[in-house]
Amino acid sequence: MKSIGTKLFLFIALFTLFFSAFLLQRTHSLAKRLVDDTVHQQAALALQFNLSIRRYVDEKIRPVMYQLVGQEEFIPETMSTSYVSRSIFADVNEHFPELILKFSAEAPRNPLNQATPEELAIIDYFNLNPGAESWQGSVILNDAHYLAQFKPRRTEENCLNCHGSPEAAPVSLVERYGTEAGFNWPLGEVVATDTVGIPIDEIRAKMWTAIVGDLVILVFSLLLLLGGVFLLVRKLIGNRLASISANFEKVCRQDDDSVQLPRLTESSQDEIGSLAQSYNQLADKLHRYHQSMQEQLQARTAMTEQLRREITERMAAEKEKQEMERKILHVQKLESLGVLTGGIAHDFNNLLVPIVGNAELAKMVLPPDSPAHKQLADIITASQRASELCRQMLAYSGQGKLVTQQLDLSEVAREQAEMLAVSVDKKARIHYQLATTPLPIEGDATQIRQVIMNLITNASEALEGNEGDITIRTGSLTCDREYFKQNFNEEPPPGQYVFLEVEDTGCGMDAETAGRIFDPFFTTKFTGRGLGLAAVLGIIRGHHGAIRVYSEPGKGTVMKVLLPLAQPSDQAPVAAAEQPGIDPDWRGSGTILLVDDEEMVRTTGATILRAKGFEVITAGDGREAVDIVAQQPERIECVVLDMNMPVMDGAEAFQELRKIRPDLPVLLASGYNAQEIVQRFHGGKLAGFIQKPYQIEQLLGALQKIMQPAEAPQAQEEKTRS
Repeated sequence: MKSIGTKLFLFIALFTLFFSAFLLQRTHSLAKRLVDDTVHQQAALALQFNLSIRRYVDEKIRPVMYQLVGQEEFIPETMSTSYVSRSIFADVNEHFPELILKFSAEAPRNPLNQATPEELAIIDYFNLNPGAESWQGSVILNDAHYLAQFKPRRTEENCLNCHGSPEAAPVSLVERYGTEAGFNWPLGEVVATDTVGIPIDEIRAKMWTAIVGDLVILVFSLLLLLGGVFLLVRKLIGNRLASISANFEKVCRQDDDSVQLPRLTESSQDEIGSLAQSYNQLADKLHRYHQSMQEQLQARTAMTEQLRREITERMAAEKEKQEMERKILHVQKLESLGVLTGGIAHDFNNLLVPIVGNAELAKMVLPPDSPAHKQLADIITASQRASELCRQMLAYSGQGKLVTQQLDLSEVAREQAEMLAVSVDKKARIHYQLATTPLPIEGDATQIRQVIMNLITNASEALEGNEGDITIRTGSLTCDREYFKQNFNEEPPPGQYVFLEVEDTGCGMDAETAGRIFDPFFTTKFTGRGLGLAAVLGIIRGHHGAIRVYSEPGKGTVMKVLLPLAQPSDQAPVAAAEQPGIDPDWRGSGTILLVDDEEMVRTTGATILRAKGFEVITAGDGREAVDIVAQQPERIECVVLDMNMPVMDGAEAFQELRKIRPDLPVLLASGYNAQEIVQRFHGGKLAGFIQKPYQIEQLLGALQKIMQPAEAPQAQEEKTRS
């Protein structure tokens, strides 16, 4: 058995070894980082100094020289940024010959500026990565390792004065350098770099020499300390502890269960003496502790049982808390995705306005037999499909168009039977288990039909072309908080609900897929867009309902939708607003103020309105529109106003316009639906509303109805008679 002194010696030796290795690695790492940071700073400083010289020559000296010698003269010694900077750093290199600072080009006028193969590779890198602002790293220059920084020199418009065609360059420049090199630089390409290189091998070698020297001294000192500690421990501790250990061995060799320990006779006053006294006190107390052990054991057993019950209760509470947090995160995720999807849809609508408008304008000016009509019609059709995708995205975000009325859910499903039969695969069998009693809900009939159609279509696709059954069930049930808590991520208010179930015998899905099927743009189908079920979720949430998916791989899927049960009501359905028509021969007059933060929307709208005879003033935000009306209130006859704008939005601008001129007609154009607009404007009376993306006929029809309310019906009647 090794003694304590030997173990202590080995421990200190290993500690010294590992500490020295750690110190060596750490010192080397810190010193290397310090050297690299210093070299980086020096390279950046030198490069910035070079760029500042070039900028000063380009912005200060060259314009003055052109004024003095004329545009046809070019004096490189004072007007060339590369010449001046090279001359200055030639003097710097006399004091710092190892420093590299140059202007490197692929085909320079001056051979001193010829790029090396490494520098040519950097130029190619910048051209392949147009967004790169700089590059730095270790390269080999002049057969040595350098830390180099490269700044791309892209051909700009003002560079072409001297580096464009030789015919356009100053005469003196051509006479001096000829017409072969330095001309015909392509605009926007990187043709050269500003290069700074600092040698790092010598710096690192000096650093390593200093580290090794210091480390040798440190290790030698630690070895001396190690030897002294070993001798001291062996003399003062080892021998005396061996005596105490022998006494303990006597106790261990006892054959009975006695707790009586022999006392020690150590009389010194140091730590080992204190250890002996503590041992003697331990021997005296051990007998008393042995007597009370059973009592303490019983108390500990009771305490352990109580603790077990508390832990069980706490684990149950923690599990409930985690489930609540999961549901909150799920709701927050849906809300965040809804805000994102709604924003994308609104931006897409703004982009579709100029696309549709310009395509229709182009059709109007083209000859009837032009072959471009087909392409323009395809553009308009594709834009309408994109608009439909936007409507699905708005439905997911809860911002879709909503026209509510009282519906019987079973009747809505029954009415779609014929359409559903032709929409699913021929091998799919649809079964209806609809409630016989009315199931009234307050909802948008079109959107409820869309929910049923999407769920049935999804169930049909789950059959994957095989024979299978799809079952549609409706009914009502009473839902309490516990039911929602156990079965749904959403927790609507408890009460009476109507349910719609769509069950299929298809392939089913795993838990991960089931948790993502309502995410926008998530799809497992090759041709899918991932918006069908996302729109279903948005519609159901917009109707204050909830949806749950029950599915297992290979066992089919059940989609269960809950919608609040409505009370019987005599309220008439809310009808959708009719799109205003237009007399094709109608011509407008007067001044229209077109307000939109998208420049393309303003440009397209202004072109359409001017083509119909209007004078158009445009504004990029609500504040600008209010200022224009305030300056010339009587000139403006109508305002076409966007909703979402910076500085001042449409609702605030509308209120300000009402203060300036209460009778000024305002036509609102927005991606929001009409019901949301009424809520946003707090009952303010708008002259009209069109939803983006709008077509020319919709915009002009709304303006005709606003500006000639008495003539528009008459013109439409004459058009019908003709």
